[in-house]
Amino acid sequence: MAAREGLLHACAGSTASAFAMLVFYPLETVRLRMQIAMAQTTAKITLRNAKSISYSLRSIVDNEGVAGLYVGLRPTIVCITASNFVYFFIYTGLKSVRIGQLVKGAEIDAASNAVIATVASVINVFVTCPLWVVGMQMKVDNAGRFRRGMVDCLKTTVEERGWESLFEGLWASLWLICTPIVQYVAYEQLKQLVGSLRGRFTNSSTLWAVDFFIIGAVAKLLATLATYPMQVVQAVLRTQNYGAKHGPSRLYPSTFGCLAIIYAESGIQGLCVSISFRNFISQFHFAISFRNK
Repeated sequence: MAAREGLLHACAGSTASAFAMLVFYPLETVRLRMQIAMAQTTAKITLRNAKSISYSLRSIVDNEGVAGLYVGLRPTIVCITASNFVYFFIYTGLKSVRIGQLVKGAEIDAASNAVIATVASVINVFVTCPLWVVGMQMKVDNAGRFRRGMVDCLKTTVEERGWESLFEGLWASLWLICTPIVQYVAYEQLKQLVGSLRGRFTNSSTLWAVDFFIIGAVAKLLATLATYPMQVVQAVLRTQNYGAKHGPSRLYPSTFGCLAIIYAESGIQGLCVSISFRNFISQFHFAISFRNK
């Protein structure tokens, strides 16, 4: 029964996340271009333009057409679907096991939720990191090097830089595990709080659709604000030196080396470029995902 429930939640969560990504994909493309612009050798010059969402949007459309906003859509959908499936399946399974250990009617506390979310996130990072590296390369592949698909991109990456290159940005991803911890635990706790308050002042503790939307948006906002600089580093490391037209032109020594270089060249602005834009996207992405789940 627990396995079946985990499978249902995994399918629902991955489908909802894929739908949300499809809706906001052009904005995600602009956001990614603004982030990796910080890694170019002309970072300080680029920063002025990277601050402007409208400039980045016009630049992509003028140079690549409207289709440029959808480069790498298919592999990105594959990545986010697989990643959310793995996470939700493991998270729901572990949560069911924990519930079975509690007294009937008792709820999982915040500490247990945090442990479950952490374990699910670590497994998800190791399982899907190669997939995300390949998907991210294809997303900035303006030169058309990987037109044959993700398998071709995977083979080319291994041949050119070795299998270890499939784990570029792994440490940044592990560092970002606190993102789902914050967002999912906050979501669960806010859900319980709102339900409790509603039950206290009304005859029912059932949450409304708008409650799920607002709770999801608030939870994602908290997570984004806490981890955004490392998200920039992750995007840079996964797209470095792959010959993309808008990609960086050098290799970074490590996760924290990349963080230090971007900060030294562009300051805190370089690490927080497009953060308000990212908040807008991520809040609605997360809210839609959980509302549909």
